[in-house]
Amino acid sequence: MMKKKSLLLAATVSTLLLFIRCNSGNKEEGATTGLSSDLKTKVDPEQIKNFEALIDDLKQDPESIKLLGHYAYFNRNIELAAWLYAIVADKKPEDHINISNLGSVLNEMSLVKKDPGLSKQSLSFEKCCKQTCRKSRAIE
Repeated sequence: MMKKKSLLLAATVSTLLLFIRCNSGNKEEGATTGLSSDLKTKVDPEQIKNFEALIDDLKQDPESIKLLGHYAYFNRNIELAAWLYAIVADKKPEDHINISNLGSVLNEMSLVKKDPGLSKQSLSFEKCCKQTCRKSRAIE
C-alpha cells in the first residue's frame, strides 16, 4: 500500500513539474524566427518597398499578409511569397497552414536553385493547363 502511495506521489509531482516547466513563459525561438529578414534579401528592393507600404496600410494583419503571399505565389514570385509567409510566421507562429505554405515555397525555392529549368517547366505546365481548359470550354 505504501508503494502505491509513493508511486502516485512521484507521478503527481513529476506531472506538476512538467506542467510548470511548459508554462513558465520562457519561449524558445521557433524554426521560422528571423527567417523573414533572410528572405527579404532575395526580393527586389522596389517590391519590398511597395509591399511594406501595403502591409502598413493593412495594419500588419497576418491574414491579409498571408493573402498577399498567395497572390505572390500564384503569380510565380516565389521569393516574395516566401518572404510574406515568413512575416506571417513571425507574427502568428501557431498558424499551421501558413507554416505549410512557407515550407512548400521554401522547398520550391531550393529545387529551382538546384535546377533553374524547373521554373520554366512549371510555367510551361501552366500554359498547357490554360490551353487545355480553353479547348474543353470550346467543346462545351
